[in-house]
Amino acid sequence: MIEQIREEELSARIGLNKDRLTTGDKYQLDALLRSIGSYSWKGDMEGRALLAFMSHYKIDGSIIPCMNELYEVFEEKTCGRLYFVENADLNGLVSEQQLAGHSWLLRGLCKHYEYDLFGIYLQKEGS
Repeated sequence: MIEQIREEELSARIGLNKDRLTTGDKYQLDALLRSIGSYSWKGDMEGRALLAFMSHYKIDGSIIPCMNELYEVFEEKTCGRLYFVENADLNGLVSEQQLAGHSWLLRGLCKHYEYDLFGIYLQKEGS
């Protein structure tokens, strides 16, 4: 009986998490894109969102639609260098806050690579 209750509770929590990621204001593409470069810890929210999407994929196997959209615009929105400023030419300077925010992004990107959801990494390596 206890196992059944735990399984039901876990299932309910996973469902609530999916609902939060698919409908929550913080996790919608327009909110995430609006944040790029607009606050001091650049890459923080974007990285947290990508990691949350990938963590949910690991436990549920479902892809949060915004994750694909966010991943697709990273290159364009970050000057092709995953640097969250409008002008990536900073004369050799590096933002400490951006490096801190990138730890979230790096973890999310590593998970994305690990799961290779679209077969894009194996395709590139095999070319």
